Amino acid sequence: MIKFGSLFLTRKCKEDFAHSLDGIKKVTSDFLTKINNLFPHQLTFHLTCDSQQEQMEKIRNKCTNLSKDVENKFQLYLDNVGSKVAEIQAFSSRLEVQNSHASSELKQCEHTRKEATAESANQLQLKQKTHDTQVEKLLIEQNQPRDQKKLLEDTLALRDRELQNLQRTISAQPNTKGK
Repeated sequence: MIKFGSLFLTRKCKEDFAHSLDGIKKVTSDFLTKINNLFPHQLTFHLTCDSQQEQMEKIRNKCTNLSKDVENKFQLYLDNVGSKVAEIQAFSSRLEVQNSHASSELKQCEHTRKEATAESANQLQLKQKTHDTQVEKLLIEQNQPRDQKKLLEDTLALRDRELQNLQRTISAQPNTKGK
């Protein structure tokens, strides 16, 4: 299908290019007409010698051949340029298609990257929150024995003071047993 479209495009390009230069054929046709009008088959004037008539015929032939050579060479040129234009347009079309595909893929990649970035940010935030919660829990668990030890130390210090106060109170009381 692509090959058929490419051949059609090539032929169409050549035809369009050749059509745009149809004026050249008109110029060469007009040139031939003027040559033929200049040298009609039935000369209206009589050439006095054979060499003059022969020279006129040579000039006419050279002009006719020149016009045909110009047209033939120009046709070769048109064919060559038309082929090159068709190649360039086909190449340009391929590049446009490739560019379109590349742009589409780029947009898809950018979309995928944005989604991946957003997902990664969400995962990072969730993991950070989980980590923070675990660290907080560990700190609480780690501080709990220390807090209990301090509470026990404070309780023991309080008991020691109470014991010392009781001992002072007992020491300060007179010895009533011996009396």
